[in-house]
Amino acid sequence: MQSESRNSRVAPGDGFFIPDLCAAPAVFFAVLLAELAVFLHVLALGPLRTFDWQTMAVGSLFVQWITLLCLALLCRLRVILTGFSPTLATLACLVLVAGVTIATSLVFSRFAPADLVDVATLDLTVRNTLLAIVIAAIVLRYAYLQQRVAQQQRSELQLRLDALQARIRPHFLFNTLNSIASLLTIPPDRAEAAI
Repeated sequence: MQSESRNSRVAPGDGFFIPDLCAAPAVFFAVLLAELAVFLHVLALGPLRTFDWQTMAVGSLFVQWITLLCLALLCRLRVILTGFSPTLATLACLVLVAGVTIATSLVFSRFAPADLVDVATLDLTVRNTLLAIVIAAIVLRYAYLQQRVAQQQRSELQLRLDALQARIRPHFLFNTLNSIASLLTIPPDRAEAAI
């Protein structure tokens, strides 16, 4: 059963633009990017000497929860998304990110202490959802462009290989014909054995 699940996964070089989010490097990059976004948000709130560590901790927990949930769901849905066009796959990913963000924001505003949630639930949910969609759209666009560049590089490499093979074939044929021509001066039975 375990090997069957691994075989049903899409291969990393499959040409699909959404990276394999089950892989450790992709998860690490996503967690690091999310943490950087929280850090920049907290840094923008006020002067550096009054850096709010509590906001950083709560924001990190909130954003990492959304990030890891989205990664887990996209990891599982990647095989299904490969059948979609890039536009439809992107829209499906953005809807998933929006849904996870809305659900997490509602849970957070319901159970978080009142001093941590200083804005209305609707405002918090809409703001978080818009931010998540913008960040997810940027990351998906980056992944799509990376996949296109890799695909172009593979195409160029294949063209070079084809050109090299086309140049080698005439040389091989020329050398073979020269070898046969050189055998014509020897007795016919030896020439036929050599050919």
